[in-house]
Amino acid sequence: MTDRFFVIAVLLSGAILTDLKEGRVYNYWLAAAWIAAILLSHPVGAPPAEAARQTLLYPAVAALLFFPLWKFRFFGAGDIKFLAVLAAFFPFPEFLRCCAYSFAAAAVPAAGVLIRTRRTGVRIPFAVPVGIAFLLHLGGALP
Repeated sequence: MTDRFFVIAVLLSGAILTDLKEGRVYNYWLAAAWIAAILLSHPVGAPPAEAARQTLLYPAVAALLFFPLWKFRFFGAGDIKFLAVLAAFFPFPEFLRCCAYSFAAAAVPAAGVLIRTRRTGVRIPFAVPVGIAFLLHLGGALP
């Protein structure tokens, strides 16, 4: 198991558990993961520009990309920050592909809740489908 896989698995597990139990993703999970992404992206001899792009630019672009989903109350702020931190661990096209898997995985329980309750605005813990999609990708089950 690589360091990257271990760190992401711990981040996802903590975020999933707190999202399920308390309905939120705490910033200490996100800050620890982002610091780990910064440390893991600076191997000896790696160009600093690439590491900066990976750990600073990609999360900023991800946050800006998903900001409208928070603005229109589709996502919580923790979900946006969670995705932004995950962007620090992946090349951006790979990150976007994992986000697409996450949205597809989230659509299933969202549709079930909508059909069962006939109400909109019911919150589902988004960290669960995000965690499932990203871990399946890291494990090689998803391309």
